[in-house]
Amino acid sequence: MTAAFECEARVRVPDIDAFHRRVTELGGTLRQEYAFSDHYYRPAGMPWDRERQSLRIRTHARPESSPDADSEVLFTSVDVMSVEGLPFKRSRFREGKRRLFSGSFAECREVVEGLAFHPW
Repeated sequence: MTAAFECEARVRVPDIDAFHRRVTELGGTLRQEYAFSDHYYRPAGMPWDRERQSLRIRTHARPESSPDADSEVLFTSVDVMSVEGLPFKRSRFREGKRRLFSGSFAECREVVEGLAFHPW
């Protein structure tokens, strides 16, 4: 967690287009847009527990630095816990995720693919 009272709820959506249509039908509107996109990777030829770890390239829509450094490689590792029947994830890292590299998307992809990870 990055803040003392931060909570993130995730729901699996099998058909994102159908979900967006239904939200629109119900009168829903976009309140806040993400400032980034995540591109997930997994290793080739070895087991990878996607519920407990992730390697991704995060591309920022509005990078704070130069456009040549719009992306970063992030690694996340969590423990899955349960308190009174409520399951949750707790990061193994104080800051929530570790930045392994930053640069352009192409440079980040070179690093990730050099580690034998492939797009998920």
